[in-house]
Amino acid sequence: MIYDVDVTGHILTLDLVAGQGTAPLGTDIDLAGLIAIEFPIDDSTDFSTLFTVTTTELNIEGDPRTGAETYTTTKTIDHVIQGVVGEAAAGFDYDVEPGADVVLLEEGEADPVVHGADGDEEALVIDVKYIATVQDIDETAVLDDDSQQSEGITKIVLTHTGHGSFVVTDEFDNPVGESGEVTIGGYTATVAELTATSLTLTFEDDAITGPQMVDTVNLSGVVSVELPIDDSTDFSLTAKTTTTEYDDDGDQPLTTIETDHTQGFEIQGVVGEAAASFNYGVEPGASVVLVEDDTDVIADHGADADETPLIIDVRYTAAVQDIDEDPTPVGAGDDSQQSEGITRIELSHNGDGSFKIGTKIEGETVDIGVYTATIETLTDTSVVLTFLDDLSGPDPVPQMVDSVDLFSVVSIELPIDDSTDFTLTAVTTTTEYDDNGGAVAEATTTKTDTQHFDIQGVVVKRRPA
Repeated sequence: MIYDVDVTGHILTLDLVAGQGTAPLGTDIDLAGLIAIEFPIDDSTDFSTLFTVTTTELNIEGDPRTGAETYTTTKTIDHVIQGVVGEAAAGFDYDVEPGADVVLLEEGEADPVVHGADGDEEALVIDVKYIATVQDIDETAVLDDDSQQSEGITKIVLTHTGHGSFVVTDEFDNPVGESGEVTIGGYTATVAELTATSLTLTFEDDAITGPQMVDTVNLSGVVSVELPIDDSTDFSLTAKTTTTEYDDDGDQPLTTIETDHTQGFEIQGVVGEAAASFNYGVEPGASVVLVEDDTDVIADHGADADETPLIIDVRYTAAVQDIDEDPTPVGAGDDSQQSEGITRIELSHNGDGSFKIGTKIEGETVDIGVYTATIETLTDTSVVLTFLDDLSGPDPVPQMVDSVDLFSVVSIELPIDDSTDFTLTAVTTTTEYDDNGGAVAEATTTKTDTQHFDIQGVVVKRRPA
């Protein structure tokens, strides 16, 4: 059979061509395989088809009889297209290759002067550049109409493995706390949960208009991770987006699906000077005043006196300025320990005395607190202490010396009857290991401190000849 076909909008008309295959009397017409309806991608709009069939009387030749009446029959068939939820097209947008880490500097500053005890440091704030878009936008999205998308983003959960804290801010850069609301791309998000390492944003239904039907979410400028000062712990950031299928009719959610994305961050440590100083209870720049042979009694000096040398304890402390929030014990091999360690202390003086480390000699080791130092150099006027890596385990790791106190460890013994003033100098080397527990030093810096000593002489009354 041959048909004339006319398609206008959503109306399809088939006319049998008279005399050229008009259906013979009593012949059924089967359109299966001839007509199909093609729908847009991701469209689940329910619809109906209306069939209108016109019949008439035919003559022997198969043509409509002159003056014959026509009869019209209609039938409606409803079609339910069930929506199938799909994962959102989501991901982090940091302009790095897939799988590559975002590389940043501790506090965002490369200059060691900014870091350390006297540094003017500011916390590193990392913008969360995450975008998610549903994959169910119909061709003509109209509010309150079945032609809008049938899916919407209903929840985003963010977590990270570092020491930083999530921060949510509104369009005026004001912080938004837990249970607060923030506008993201025209949609209203509720801060359902907010802790240092976890953030949950939900897009609740409107009490009047129903689902928000959130098509796109961009968290940049709204969510960030603020790291502690002096923290260079590498971490990963994970986003889990929940998409809900509403099946185009604004009904209750039918199905949901989640999609996960993770982005790694390498925070490169920048070494800072240790907080170090001499501690003799004098004003900065003032001299420590002592007495020759540690006594000002004249009778205790001279040829017949039983004199003892003046011994000066080296009261010097040093501490790194990179202790993370939960430092672990030495050798624990955990990224949560500090990333810097004191690796070397050099002492020198320009007087006549001699350095002493108990009964130790050059080349031996000495315990300083919980750490072990090697006496690399020990002469009258010079001491060099080094802190070797812990070699006791199968994987050598740095000692990660966080603080050193030389009191009761190192001293200077002056000769009998010596009252020469002198200056004591300490140079402390700090090494950056970048939080990764690696045994290879990344960078070093030094801190130099000096202390002057005024050794007051005591006159000796001599016997007459």
